[in-house]
Amino acid sequence: KGSGEAVSHKTELDLVALNIRDEQGLMETYQGLKNRKDVVVEEFLIQQMITGNRELMAGLKRDAQFGPCVMFGIGGVLAEVLDDVTIRVAPLSEFDAQDMMGDIRAKKILDAFRGKPAVDRDALATLLMGLGKLGLENEAVAEVDITPIKLVNGKPVAVDALIVLQSRSEE
Repeated sequence: KGSGEAVSHKTELDLVALNIRDEQGLMETYQGLKNRKDVVVEEFLIQQMITGNRELMAGLKRDAQFGPCVMFGIGGVLAEVLDDVTIRVAPLSEFDAQDMMGDIRAKKILDAFRGKPAVDRDALATLLMGLGKLGLENEAVAEVDITPIKLVNGKPVAVDALIVLQSRSEE
């Protein structure tokens, strides 16, 4: 993945390379990203490729009136089209986090289907509660966007994240 201060949506900028199988493929990908003229790639992240066809997203946004708010919903390339999210004001209890999972329209994606296990709801609840805690304990954090969260054997795995800090004038 190519990254940099001006890069917020890597996929839209075609900065995510998948299925790199060997060192030669890695070097070719690196050179291609490094030599891009349309976007400044300052750093590179090499990580294990996580596969899975169920994608979720979670995030945090600091609201001027309510403070840190946690968001959960359907992620992936259709996230903006489906607009299936729910929001709670931090702090989140275990009940709040579990309730968020039941609030999305596509909640059945969290159940077992097509030979895939159900999501580990306790692990997902821990992630959501942790986001709320992060927002409460760190005033400098304006936003967090974790997407996609893929399900690997039912466990939620954050594949990418973006953290936006408040500018000094906002603090």
